[in-house]
Amino acid sequence: MSKSLIRGLSLLLLTVFATGCAKIIKNTIEKNPEIIFEVMKKDPVKFIDTLNEAGRQYQGLKAKEELANQEKSMEDQFANPLTPEISEKRAIRGPKDAPITIVEYSDFQCGYCGKAFATVEKLMAEYKGKIRLVYKNLPVTGAPMSKPAAEAFEAIATINSDKAYEFHDVVFGNQGALSQGGEDELKKIVSKIMGSDAEKVFEKMGSDEVQSRLSADRAEAVEYKINGTPAFVVEGIFLNGAQPIEKFKQIIDRKLAAKK
Repeated sequence: MSKSLIRGLSLLLLTVFATGCAKIIKNTIEKNPEIIFEVMKKDPVKFIDTLNEAGRQYQGLKAKEELANQEKSMEDQFANPLTPEISEKRAIRGPKDAPITIVEYSDFQCGYCGKAFATVEKLMAEYKGKIRLVYKNLPVTGAPMSKPAAEAFEAIATINSDKAYEFHDVVFGNQGALSQGGEDELKKIVSKIMGSDAEKVFEKMGSDEVQSRLSADRAEAVEYKINGTPAFVVEGIFLNGAQPIEKFKQIIDRKLAAKK
């Protein structure tokens, strides 16, 4: 008798978990509380095991549902890709006619952005000559050097794009140094990279040109509902967070195949 009740209760619980129909179980138990009590008394171990199994099945159903939603969202994006602004005046790494464009919204003081930096570096090496990177600034961490680093990157970019990415690599290669050294470390990095042009960079950091670039990046992020870093638009497809490299490659490979 108890096994029959347990199976029935298990199916009922699984239905409730999967559909969210809390009222069903609530009404049933309120009208027939002896169902729960009888099962628990007759075989409490089996009762707990059944609840655990129902929970595992529910998690499996939710995982499948989430995967299906992600796949649908991805297909929707392939049909309607995002079109971030890409100005030739901005710093671009890689061939300007590369078939794949990665637009990155990032913060120089964000730890997850540091992880994403390593991922993008691997992608640039693996797909050599096929990717161009457009780095956009979204200093949202609130760290003291987030905005100054963004200003320095853009100020350098107005003079030399390659040097801007040299700065980019140095900062992301050792984020702790800038965090600990503050403005003195920033000046040290800029001076080492820019030499005699370092003073021009410091002068440009607060300029209207640099500030308008930062404002444009933030406005675009708001438009795409990006409120954290890192975030990416890979050839029109949105990826949020420091995703595994396989996620990027899935999009890149599909896009490259479509261009053949």
